[in-house]
Amino acid sequence: MSSLNPKLQNEGAAEVPRPPPAQVLVVDDDASVRAALSRLLGLCGYAVTTFQSAESLLEQHEAHAYGCIILDMAMPGLNGLGLQQALQQRGSQMPIIFLTGQADVPMCAQAMRRGAFDFLTKPVDDTVLFATVARALQRDAALLSARAQREATESRLCHADRARA
Repeated sequence: MSSLNPKLQNEGAAEVPRPPPAQVLVVDDDASVRAALSRLLGLCGYAVTTFQSAESLLEQHEAHAYGCIILDMAMPGLNGLGLQQALQQRGSQMPIIFLTGQADVPMCAQAMRRGAFDFLTKPVDDTVLFATVARALQRDAALLSARAQREATESRLCHADRARA
């Protein structure tokens, strides 16, 4: 046990910001799938928001929100690959887990080349889904932490430059 004042022990240490509560965003045109995933993930303590279309998610999505997206591939209007591309163009790095019943190898390969976190098929085993969501959230937390540290460093550098001027 240290005899140092706890305030002094932490002085000068870089604070690593804690991410806000994780959001799991479910995008699927099938209401029963949205309800089942929302219920299942909610039982694990996740805050789940569901969307019936890619367009509805785009209307509300914050590019730097903390969480992951569970995304159906085949939907009317903008499909899963189209939504993935639109999110990337907006600067979102939120991990995308494709969960689809209609997939083929070229579709899966294209999603993964574009940076999908994982590609699962319906019906999905609960254990596999939970593990995939947990890994995706760990990745997003690490990305958010790195971004926050980079922004803090840039801010300190800007302040130092202004102080010298």
